[in-house]
Amino acid sequence: MGTVPIELVLVRQAAEYLTQAIFLVDEGGTVLFFNEAAAALLGRPFEDVAPQNIADWLDQLEICDGDGRPVPGTAVPIAQARRDRRPAHAVYEVRCLDGEVRRLAITSVPLIGQGGVLHGAMSLMWDAGGDGGL
Repeated sequence: MGTVPIELVLVRQAAEYLTQAIFLVDEGGTVLFFNEAAAALLGRPFEDVAPQNIADWLDQLEICDGDGRPVPGTAVPIAQARRDRRPAHAVYEVRCLDGEVRRLAITSVPLIGQGGVLHGAMSLMWDAGGDGGL
């Protein structure tokens, strides 16, 4: 991996200090970081799983829609935000890396810098439990 754009460095730095679960990928789809709050939801700390491509990362999870149908990695919000350069949101049942199934709400945004350069995407996640999916 070459030089990381300052925009991604700053987003990662902010994520380290926030209690909201945040997941960050670069423009090529490499998982750059997720914070402790995201690690608690996903079932494993960042240091144990990265660096890897988002497609490989998603293959480790079982992601299903509200009807129990598997969701391909290309359809999750972070992939949509990166590909389509616009925000995306969804709520899924996810078998996480610790084996627990959680209902996760995920909102992702593309990280677009000056001059319209796509640097990657960021997801905010939370436990949607009973009614927190928006």
